Amino acid sequence: MNILCKQGNKYSFVDKQTERRAYPRINLDCRIIFGDLDNRYKFKAKSIDLSLRGAGIQVTARANNFLSLGDILQVWINLSNKLKPIHCFGKVVWVKKRRLFYSRAGIELRKVLC
Repeated sequence: MNILCKQGNKYSFVDKQTERRAYPRINLDCRIIFGDLDNRYKFKAKSIDLSLRGAGIQVTARANNFLSLGDILQVWINLSNKLKPIHCFGKVVWVKKRRLFYSRAGIELRKVLC
């Protein structure tokens, strides 16, 4: 069975067995703040894409030094300047160094606090 997925700027059909995401994602550029549970650090990031259970984010190289697989974080997702940010917990599920100054990470969103 095939499902319709967005890959970059194009939509294409993908075999459901090869698509591992439980929820479709949307490309959305919004501000993200993430930090540890003890509030020792907070970093700004920007979203690459969002779904009901996860977010792909772009972080600075400095922030990347604080991200490790399995880390549990506090995450604030700011969809609009007119709305209060969504506050939730998340788990780092992947980290990829992409450029000299920026890296990407995947956060599995767990518990929404609002």
